[in-house]
Amino acid sequence: MPAMPGGTETLVDERTLRDLAPLRRRASPDAQCGCSAHATFRRFCDQIYYPVLETTVGRPYALYVHGNSDTTGAIRGVETIATGLKWKRLREPLTVIGEADATAHEACWELGAMTAASLMPDV
Repeated sequence: MPAMPGGTETLVDERTLRDLAPLRRRASPDAQCGCSAHATFRRFCDQIYYPVLETTVGRPYALYVHGNSDTTGAIRGVETIATGLKWKRLREPLTVIGEADATAHEACWELGAMTAASLMPDV
C-alpha cells in the first residue's frame, strides 16, 4: 500500500479509488443510479469491508447524520458496521434534524476539527 505523509499507510490504492468513484454520487435516490442512500452505503461497504477488516482495527471515527425527521436507523446502521470493523467512536454521533442552521454548521465544523485533531501524530 502507498504511504501517506508521516509514514501512515493508506487503506486503498489508486485503482480501488477509481473503482469506487461511481459511489461518490450524492447519496440520495437519483435518476442516474436509481439507488437509495442505504443501498449506496451498503454497496460501498460490501466493496471495502473485507479488504480493510484487519488493517483498520482500532481506527477512530466520527459520524454526522442529517435527516428530515429521524436519523435513528442511519446511526444504527453505521454503528453496526463500525462495530464489526472494530473502530472506536470518538464521540456521540452529531445529528441534525430538518434544515441545517448556523448552530448545526458550527457543530459540524467542531466535529471535523476534533476528528482531524485526533488523527494528528503525537508530538
